[in-house]
Amino acid sequence: MAYQRYITIKGKRYGPYTYHSKRVRGKPKTIYIRKDKKEDIIETKDDVPQSTNKESLFSYLFLRIKALSNSGALANKALPFFAGLALGLIVLTIVFFSAGITGNASLQAGSDYTDGSPFDGTFHISTEINSESTEYLVLTNNEGFIMPVKISVDENISRYIFIEESVKIPPYSSVHVQLDIKPEGEGVFSGRLHLSSESENITVPLVLAVKSSKEQYLEITASAEKREVEQGEYLDFNIFISNLGQMTRYNAALSFDLLNARTNESVLQQGESVVVESSLSLSRRIQVPSGISSGEYIFDVSASYENITRHSLVPIHIGSRPSTIVLFVRDYFVLILLILFVITGTSVATYYFVFVRRKQFIKKMAELQKNSIYPFPDFDSLPQSKYAYVGIVADTEEKVFFDTAQLTRHTLIAGGTGSGKTVSGMVLVEELIKRGASVLVLDPVGQWTGFVKSNEDKIMREKYKKFGIKTGMAFQTRVLQIDDSCLNLDIIHYINQKGLTIVRLDGLTPAKADAFVESTLEQIYRAKLPETGGLRSLVVLDEVHRLLPKYGGRKAYTKLEQAVREFRKWGVGLLMISQVLTDFKGAIRGNIGTEIQMHSRYEGDIKRVRERHGADISKLISKMPVGIGMVEGAGINKGNPYFIEFRPLLHSPLKLSERDIQSLVKKEKAVVRTGSTPEQKDTSSPVEKKKPDPSKFIESLKKKKSKKRRSR
Repeated sequence: MAYQRYITIKGKRYGPYTYHSKRVRGKPKTIYIRKDKKEDIIETKDDVPQSTNKESLFSYLFLRIKALSNSGALANKALPFFAGLALGLIVLTIVFFSAGITGNASLQAGSDYTDGSPFDGTFHISTEINSESTEYLVLTNNEGFIMPVKISVDENISRYIFIEESVKIPPYSSVHVQLDIKPEGEGVFSGRLHLSSESENITVPLVLAVKSSKEQYLEITASAEKREVEQGEYLDFNIFISNLGQMTRYNAALSFDLLNARTNESVLQQGESVVVESSLSLSRRIQVPSGISSGEYIFDVSASYENITRHSLVPIHIGSRPSTIVLFVRDYFVLILLILFVITGTSVATYYFVFVRRKQFIKKMAELQKNSIYPFPDFDSLPQSKYAYVGIVADTEEKVFFDTAQLTRHTLIAGGTGSGKTVSGMVLVEELIKRGASVLVLDPVGQWTGFVKSNEDKIMREKYKKFGIKTGMAFQTRVLQIDDSCLNLDIIHYINQKGLTIVRLDGLTPAKADAFVESTLEQIYRAKLPETGGLRSLVVLDEVHRLLPKYGGRKAYTKLEQAVREFRKWGVGLLMISQVLTDFKGAIRGNIGTEIQMHSRYEGDIKRVRERHGADISKLISKMPVGIGMVEGAGINKGNPYFIEFRPLLHSPLKLSERDIQSLVKKEKAVVRTGSTPEQKDTSSPVEKKKPDPSKFIESLKKKKSKKRRSR
């Protein structure tokens, strides 16, 4: 490492003199090159730290500290002014800047120190006795906000060093903090410099060396082999002394003093005499006392000659350092307090919401239950808010959600005409479309086309506030009109499309509609879709009772029995809407995961509810107003029924005009399969078979008997 020095002899300043320091076989060695000969400087990796290095620097998290003297700070500010002067003045300014930038203060780190790493060295300030001086710290804020920093020094050195108590550093900027040095006597005084902000605390050992004002000709530098030693161990150190004076040799008394950095108390003193001619390199060893306390110490190596004393200071840590946990607690004490505060606050909030609010909720529900005809569910067993919002528990304000993944186990909604069964099914479909699912509706009467318009129905919109709905919305919808040209519709294409597809069947005869539904279910069954645990698509069968044999259905009902058994593994759910529930028997009822019973006066459905849940529940079926349904689901409310008031629709509940429907149909070209169309048998004009004539039958029997007699 190269550095420069000036010397003052009898009031005159000489220099700069250039030196090069390096390690030779592990020992420091300084070579005088010549006056101001910078081209001969050679950098090495094993630089020895000097207490007078040019602009020393250390970084610790958010702060960088530089030590500047008066002259360095003034030169730094004046440099832009001198930039426009003549070349000679610029050269003089550069020389002046180079000489004064370090001043009498420096930061001494170890030889393995790299800029940006946590600093564990010492801040040195050197001055002469009875000579007041000023030093500057440059504090740099690397964050994007204003950083208040508090600054202080230990009490034992506060009588010599005066510093601003606090500063505010602008974002990505630096400020100069002034240190006024007022020494009262010769010696070495140690303490600590403290820097603290809202998030970090930094403590740096600080050493004030007050020297004699007499001319000094010896330069002394000390370095330790290890910066950490245990009590009772040996401390190996090296000393390098340079003769800068005019005499050929000096007799110097070396003193080795181990000082407690906190109290400035000496715990060990040794010494010897040496003769210094041009330079002298020494290696020494001292034993650290075994009875001293652990902590930070200053190893003061001094050379005294002709009533002049020169010092070199080395920071040493004696004893084991605190454990990682202790250091962590010490360095992050404020953060730990904050975390404990957050944990405590979270615990209190959890207790409040889990226990206190729970008790309040139970009490509130008990009061509401007294005035309600409907049994309340076990609210904890119902699906929570991450699922599809379908309404509220009847006679409460508690929202109800459906787990859309459960729709693969199929859903059946039953109720009389005008009970709201189709609207409740549309609510489920709205929630699925909002989540980007695929929904295919087989619409036999054409009432599902209102999805393309927002709800403008005043009666429904008046209920929005009750259900926490702000406004209605329209949905992107594909509308297909099935006729003889597209009976062979490619159903797999549409169940793989996200969004809503409405397939109108109201233009088909009952036989053709039955055959089309059978073909639809058959295509899904034969498609060999990959198995999945989620919902791939929902197929809605409105007015599904039309598929029953008693209402003229034929093959579609048989195919429906197969569908409810097999479709779940492929992620295809069936939503069936019908007027009566008891008409579906056997495999279909046995594979329904969720049943929703709306208002009905049909005795068969009321009897079924009475047999399963008792007379009190069955009496409610005929009393429920429009929009309230009894829900049964496996694993929900422990299998018991509960009552939901379904929310109003977001889209228009009215079907579009035929003109608007046809305009939508024209926009969507139906995708059909190649091959034969489903077999159709139109029962609208049945052909009567001829009945056999009984008289002719008897006549033929008589003829056969007469032939047998003749043959005998």
